[in-house]
Amino acid sequence: MRERMRLFQRQKFESPPRKKELKTKQNKTKPTSEGLDELEIAPLALTNDSEQTAEEKSEGAFHPLLKHQLAQHRGISEPLPSEWESFVRAIDVVYRQFDADRAMLERSLDLSAQELLRANFDMRAVLQAFPDLIFLLNSDGTILDCKGGTTTDLYLPKEKLVGKKIQSIPLAGVSSKFSDSVNLMKEKRSSVTLEYSIDNGGRASCYEARFVPLLEHQIIVNVRNITDYKEAEEELRNTLSLLSATLESTADGILVVDREEKIVRFNRKFVEMWRIPEEIISSRDDNRALEFVLNQLKTPEAFLAKVRELYASPEAESYDLLEFKDGRVYERYSKPQKVDGKSVGRVWSFRDISEQQRLEEQLQQAQKMEAIGQLAGGVAHDFNNLLTVINGHCEFLLDQMGDDLSPRKEVEAIRKTAERAANLTRQLLAFSRSQILQPKILDLNDIVMNMDKMLRRLIGEHIDLLSVKGKDLWPVEADPGQLEQVIMNLAVNARNAMSNGGELLIETCNLTVDDSVKGEVPPGKYVTLTVADTGCGMSPEVQKRIFEPFFTTKEVGRGTGLGLSTVYGIVKQSGGHITVQSVLGKGTAFSLYLPMSERAILEMGTGKIRLEQFKGKEAILLVEDEEEVRAVIIKVLNQQGYTVLAAVNGSEALTVLERHSGRIDLLLTDLVMPIMGGTELAEKLASRRPDIKVLYMSGYTNSDSVRQRILSAGSAFLQKPFTPTELTRSVRETLDAGKKD
Repeated sequence: MRERMRLFQRQKFESPPRKKELKTKQNKTKPTSEGLDELEIAPLALTNDSEQTAEEKSEGAFHPLLKHQLAQHRGISEPLPSEWESFVRAIDVVYRQFDADRAMLERSLDLSAQELLRANFDMRAVLQAFPDLIFLLNSDGTILDCKGGTTTDLYLPKEKLVGKKIQSIPLAGVSSKFSDSVNLMKEKRSSVTLEYSIDNGGRASCYEARFVPLLEHQIIVNVRNITDYKEAEEELRNTLSLLSATLESTADGILVVDREEKIVRFNRKFVEMWRIPEEIISSRDDNRALEFVLNQLKTPEAFLAKVRELYASPEAESYDLLEFKDGRVYERYSKPQKVDGKSVGRVWSFRDISEQQRLEEQLQQAQKMEAIGQLAGGVAHDFNNLLTVINGHCEFLLDQMGDDLSPRKEVEAIRKTAERAANLTRQLLAFSRSQILQPKILDLNDIVMNMDKMLRRLIGEHIDLLSVKGKDLWPVEADPGQLEQVIMNLAVNARNAMSNGGELLIETCNLTVDDSVKGEVPPGKYVTLTVADTGCGMSPEVQKRIFEPFFTTKEVGRGTGLGLSTVYGIVKQSGGHITVQSVLGKGTAFSLYLPMSERAILEMGTGKIRLEQFKGKEAILLVEDEEEVRAVIIKVLNQQGYTVLAAVNGSEALTVLERHSGRIDLLLTDLVMPIMGGTELAEKLASRRPDIKVLYMSGYTNSDSVRQRILSAGSAFLQKPFTPTELTRSVRETLDAGKKD
C-alpha cells in the first residue's frame, strides 16, 4: 500500500500539464479581483475522466465542474474574457489533475482495504494456531479481546472473559499477581514478566505472562505455557544434582577443561589430592593453579608434554603415572568430553595409588622372601639330616676315645663346627618361617631384663645401653628363645653401625593401632619392642633390601647376610610386624609389633631334667626316611636301654605295628616323608593305639597347616639337627609327660 502511495505521489507531481485550448467567448471586460473572489469553488466531488462525454473531451472544452462554475457566475452564453483565458485554463489543468489523482487514490485504497482484510484474516488464523494466549487490555486491565492458547489456558470460556478485568480472574494466588504486574508496568512504562502456576486437573501447569504497554493506553498480555520447559528444567536440575553428587562422592580427583584448556569444573577431591590452597581456588586463576600443581611433581616437563600431546589430538585417550616429590604416586587418566559426537573439552581423573603401590611392593618383597625362604628351608632340611648324622657319630667317637687328648680334640672341633652349621640352618629356617616354634605367654620386659648383662658385654664399653621398660605390658605369645635371637641380632647390627661409640636404646610399650592409621601395621593391640641406635644410618635403597637373605653391607667374609632376614622370619612367624626408620648420619630404629595375647596366665616356668632320667626301657617306633639318620637314632636309643622298631615311612610303620603284638610306648617320627607323613601316621595310630605318645622331629616343614596342628595339639617336637643328648632328653621328657611324681 505504501508503494502505491509513493507511486501516486510521483504521478501527482510529475504529470505534464495538459495543452488543450479553452473554448471561451471573447469578453472585453477585464475581470476584477472581486470577480475572482466571488468565483464559487465546489467541493472536491470531482468526476472521473472516464465519465466525461465526447463533447467535454473535445479540444477547447473545460472540465465539467469548471464549466458549471463559469456558467453559474457569468451565464451560459456569456463568452470568457480574453484576459481570463490563461487563468481559467490553469484552473482547468488543476481540476483535471485532481480527477486523475482521486481516481488513482481510490484504486489504491480499494487494493489496500482488500490486503488489510486478507492480512487481518491471516493474523487471526495465526493467533488461533499460536500456542500462546494473548489478551488485549485497556488501561485498567479490562479484557477487550483474547486469542490463541488452549482450552485449559483460558481458565473460562472466551465470552465470559471479555469485559472482565484480568485481575478478577478466579485463580487462587494469581489474581493479585496480575494486578501487581499491571501496576508495575504502568509505573515502569516498560514490559513486565510474571511466572505463576495453577492446578490443572491434578497437574501443576506453569505459565509466563509478559505485560507490554501499547499506544492509546492499551496493554497486550502474552501468556505462554512453560510447563514442559519447567519440567525439563527440573529434570536437568536433578540430573546435574545427581552428576554433582556422583562427582563429589568419587574417590578420584576430577578436572574438566574446555578446548582452550580453561578449567570448567572440578570436584573437592581434586583440590584435596593436589592440596591447592583455598586462596588459589577463590582467585579462579588457572595459571596460578597450574604453577602450584607443577611445583609438586618430580618431572613437571613430562606432565606438560603429555597435556600438549593430548590437546593436539582431541580424540585421544591417555593413561600414565605421576610421581610427586614427596613420594606420592597418582594415576592420571584423560578422555575427551564429547557433545553430539564432537569433542568440546577433556576430562582428567586422578587416583592416589601411593598406598596400593606400597602394598604391591610389600607383596613383591614378601613373595621374593617366600621364594628364597622355601629354597633356604629345603637346603636346611637336607643339611640338618647331615648334621644329625655328624653330631651322632661325634658323640660315639668321643665316648670310645677315653682320655686321649689328641684325637679327641679333633673330634671336638668337628662337633663345634657342626654346631655352628646347625645355628646357620636354624637361621635359615627362622627366615623361611619353616621352623616349628614353641611359643609361650611371656612378658617382653622379662626377656629384655634377662639379656641386659649379655648385651652389655656384646656391644662393648664404647656404647651406652639404655633400657626403657613400659609399664603394665600386655602379655604376648612367642618363642622366648627366638625373641632373644631377634634382640641379639638387632643389637649386633647396632654395634656394627656405631664403630666410634654411641647409644643403644631398647624400649618396650603398649600400642593400639586404630583404623585411621594407614601403614604397614594393621589395626590392633600390640606390644612394641624398639631397638634404636645413633649410628651411621641407612640410605633408602639399603632399607628396601635389608630383610633380604644374604644381603649385607659388610666386607666380604664379615657377615652372612642372614641376621635381619632371620629377625624378619621370626617376627612374621610369631604373627607380628617389623618396621624400620633410618636417616643417614643420624641412626636407625627397628620396631617390632607383637600382638597382645588373649591368654591371661603367664607360663614362664622352666624345669630341669636330671641326666639319670634319660635312660629307659620303653618300646619306641622310629619312622625316618634318611638311612644315616635312622641308624644314628637307633644306636643312641639302644645304648640308653630302649627297644626300637624302625620303619622308612608311614606306610611301612603301619605294617610293623600290625606284626608287633607287644606294647609300643612312643612314636618317634619325622614330619616330612614320602608315601605318608608323620602327622597322618600319628592320626592313624591314635585309633589303634590310643595310649601311644608322639614325638615329632624335622629339619624343615613347608606346610603351615602341619605346623599349626602340631602347635595346637601341644605335641612334642624335636628340631633337627640334634645331638644324642638332646635326643634322649626329648624322648625321656615326652615319655614322662603327664606322669605323677
